Amino acid sequence: MTKRRFSALLLTLALFLCSLPAAAAEGDDWLVPKIREAPSFTDMDGIWCEDAVDTVCEAGLMRGRADGSFNPSGELTGAHIVTICARLYGLLTGGDGVLPEPAEGQSWYDPAYASLSQALDRMGAAGSTPTALHAQTLDLLEDIPAADPVQRQAFVSLLVETLQTADVTLPSINQITVVPDFRSPGVLSLYNAGILTGSDQYGSFGGGELLNRGQAAAILARLVDPAQRVTFTPAPFDLCADVLGLEADSQAISIEYDGIAAELSADIVAPALCEQLERQYNRMLVDGPDANDLDLVLRDTIASLKEDVAISRLAAQLGVTVTDEELEETYGPVVSGYRGMTAAAQQWENTCALLYDKLLDAHIEEYGTDTMGPNPHMIPWGQEVLDGDLSDMTDQMTSLIAPEIQNLDLAAAQARLVNSPVYGM
Repeated sequence: MTKRRFSALLLTLALFLCSLPAAAAEGDDWLVPKIREAPSFTDMDGIWCEDAVDTVCEAGLMRGRADGSFNPSGELTGAHIVTICARLYGLLTGGDGVLPEPAEGQSWYDPAYASLSQALDRMGAAGSTPTALHAQTLDLLEDIPAADPVQRQAFVSLLVETLQTADVTLPSINQITVVPDFRSPGVLSLYNAGILTGSDQYGSFGGGELLNRGQAAAILARLVDPAQRVTFTPAPFDLCADVLGLEADSQAISIEYDGIAAELSADIVAPALCEQLERQYNRMLVDGPDANDLDLVLRDTIASLKEDVAISRLAAQLGVTVTDEELEETYGPVVSGYRGMTAAAQQWENTCALLYDKLLDAHIEEYGTDTMGPNPHMIPWGQEVLDGDLSDMTDQMTSLIAPEIQNLDLAAAQARLVNSPVYGM
């Protein structure tokens, strides 16, 4: 091969290589730009969230400690989450995520609180309709103590509002309508985007649990890097099936009053029964094993259901009703599966509670708020009358319990309940 032909071949090869699409650099498809290299932390080799920590540090959302560690199990405080969200908002809106230095006399986190508060206020004043979550988040931001550890709910709520304020909509890769212990649309949007995955097979949110630095890094890394988002389908949680071992639509308890029977299916009975199981378990935690009296569970469940029936019957007699709009305004939308309850069970529980409130208002209006006696802690006379009327009705009620309920293994059901996503809600 001559030198001229060899040179031509090299030129052709070079042109061919230049025509190939360049490989995407790390961070090119991230939600925010990569602005620095990840430090080599002294405590992250082989840790479950090692890659996530690298991502959030490269994006400038989190940093390590002065001693060269990241401390993935360390707590996050209010100051930390506000700072993270303030940086995120800056990056999402074209800034560099660098916050102003604190002025003389300020704490290190004061500029983050001020920056994020101004952003949220601008969102509310920009002509958009502020959501209920937006109003709650403004209050939340004011009430987040800088030095206190924060719960998952506070962090995720602030994160959701930061994304909404920056006008960021994440694509859905999952189809999740409910998790057992939370029903906020904003939180569910992060599940559907593959950013939140829950803490168990049911996708439970665990909003009341404290959040550590590693967990926050995992959430933020999925937000930043689409490649780290998770596609999944949580298992449904059902109080009847998963705690009591019953079919939801099976007849459970019949309560009769004045010749008319209320036929209650297992899904209606399950929340009341589980409430009594939880109550006895909590008594045991306080007073010792002997306080867990399962013999009282069924009796107290029947008493609670009788009161619900009495409320509905008394309301019907007095012409007191509630509308679907009132129920949703008071308790939020009914989402089947929330707290492991069917839609019918939630509707029953919410209706009875709101009817009682309306009956109480009517009785206090008629009988007044004076108490019977000098004790200022005694209940108003109107409530005394209402509770007396309901008690008279329940005394006249009879109940018929299905064998499946009568023969339940309450100890086993209680054990399943306290290990379920809804224990302690």
